Amino acid sequence: MDEEPLTRRIDSSGMVWSWAAEALRILVNIVVGMLLVRYLSPTDYGIYNYSLSLVLLFLQFSVLGMGMPLCRRAVFSPANILLGTGFVLQGVAALFSEAVLCLFVFLFIEDDTLRIIILIMSLSILTTPFLLIGDYFTAINKMKYNAFAKHASTGATNAAKLLLILLGAPLAAFSGVLVIDLGVWATGLVIAYRRYGSAGSAWQFNGNTARDLLRESWPLWLSSFFFVLSSRLDQILIRHFLDDRAVGLYSAAIMVSEAWYFLPAILATAFLAKLSEMESKQPAAFASHLQELYVALALTGITIALPTSLLAPTVIPLLFGPDYASSAVVLSIHIWAGLFYAVGQATYLWTITKQKQNYYLIFVLLRAVTSLALNMVLIPRHGLQGAAFATLIAQAMGTFLFPLFFPSTRPLVAMSLRAFNPLHHVRLLRQVILLTYSHLRATSPTAPQGGVDNNPSGKHR
Repeated sequence: MDEEPLTRRIDSSGMVWSWAAEALRILVNIVVGMLLVRYLSPTDYGIYNYSLSLVLLFLQFSVLGMGMPLCRRAVFSPANILLGTGFVLQGVAALFSEAVLCLFVFLFIEDDTLRIIILIMSLSILTTPFLLIGDYFTAINKMKYNAFAKHASTGATNAAKLLLILLGAPLAAFSGVLVIDLGVWATGLVIAYRRYGSAGSAWQFNGNTARDLLRESWPLWLSSFFFVLSSRLDQILIRHFLDDRAVGLYSAAIMVSEAWYFLPAILATAFLAKLSEMESKQPAAFASHLQELYVALALTGITIALPTSLLAPTVIPLLFGPDYASSAVVLSIHIWAGLFYAVGQATYLWTITKQKQNYYLIFVLLRAVTSLALNMVLIPRHGLQGAAFATLIAQAMGTFLFPLFFPSTRPLVAMSLRAFNPLHHVRLLRQVILLTYSHLRATSPTAPQGGVDNNPSGKHR
């Protein structure tokens, strides 16, 4: 009997909620971000993003990489113990990260305005323990509650930005936006959990669960940190080698380039539970379904990267004005790094289902070192284009080269390469079209009861 396509095995309702919410968030963020970029000017926007890059490094460190392990364990672990343990662990990590960042600011940041901006932004780190609730909702297929919280966060954040722009606020005033963003998101998740989650049971800390979570999450913790480091390192080094204005120009381009990164992340997360079940119960089917995921991610990346690269000279001035025209070439290069990021999400998922997160940690570490070396060489010689090429090359090496170093991950390179076969893309599109048609017929008011065709012969009456 033929295996059922993976797309038929996944309840799409929760994923649609997340995709719709994220798409709306990104669209609104781009529109308001465009106004913010125009308001702040390239130099001020560069200062803002340099501060944001530093804070995000420490914020990512405090997350502990518990999202995927929590999603995997939510199927068989009590929610109150899982969330209570995760909250304590992330709470300690958040306090530690906040303290280290404050120490860094007072020791190494001399500019008073920059110091104030970073310190205010750093308060957002304290909200990260509450965001575990969103991962829990994702795991139990109640992603719409996470979507509602993000909607509220998006509305509050962008309302604050627009108000500050209308009031002619100084640069330092915008530093509180990140705190509002994560604060409202966390509050929304808490409210949703109390109403629709397992709020009847008090959260509890469990030592054994803590050890299990830390054992599974520490490679993801480090890999996520080094991923953010490699993605933010270019902006930090651009300020070192060039100036704040160059950081602003580069940041405007990557804001557009990375706007769609939520798509492969949500797709991989939604498939995690089913692929984990297949890995243990249907090992023969696991590889074919993983290949299907590789193809879907590659097709998504190509569909977005190709038109964006071609239209960059038109898109950038339209969004940000003529002062940012030189950002177009950065976007046309940097957008292709997202293609390899998307394909790499399937490799990341393989390490989770096989519980071989150490491999992914090594890949990310190698990519971070490669990115650092390439940026150090290319930025002084080629400026912003050099930084964009450094990101593209490092991301491609992380997908196609580094997995070749280990026998267990070499087959993943072959899967990654097959994901670019146009025949696979056509087959996947056909499946999606047929699924959509079947769903529309099933939900149509005129559809036969039970979705059964009363004329199976296919003859005209």
